[in-house]
Amino acid sequence: MHQYRSVFISDVHLGSADCQADYLLDFLDNVSCETLYLVGDIIDLIAMQRRVHFPESHQAVVRRFMAIAAAGTRVVYVPGNHDEFLRHFCGQTLAGIELKQKAIHTTADGRRFVVCHGDQFDQVVRCSPLMLLVGDRAHGLLLRLNRWFNAWRRLRRKPYWSL
Repeated sequence: MHQYRSVFISDVHLGSADCQADYLLDFLDNVSCETLYLVGDIIDLIAMQRRVHFPESHQAVVRRFMAIAAAGTRVVYVPGNHDEFLRHFCGQTLAGIELKQKAIHTTADGRRFVVCHGDQFDQVVRCSPLMLLVGDRAHGLLLRLNRWFNAWRRLRRKPYWSL
């Protein structure tokens, strides 16, 4: 088990068919930390509006986050654009997980950094619904290609590789 002061995880997209929950569970099995930052798009509420996809592995990730918090690790969840609804709950603690608009991380040498998802700085997301739609469609196509590509790789006994 690897021990760290802080671990940062973002863009997991639980609830989407392309989430790699098993890899995340494996990672969480092999690390421990004082603070775990979940930095946006952990749960993909946008994908779940189109089609709910929340298999056991996705549920296991949520349970693992709660277990990590219950075991004494500080868990901070900063919502992003795909889990924006959770911003309504910022300032609260749910199942031991702190929800915050942004967090301040202090490094071992005393430097301070703002922890945020970054979608607030993306002008396409904030100002251009058409570009957001085009980007979303292109991203969806890339994810589908990634699924087919990795199915082909599995047939050839090759490991997962993300496009």
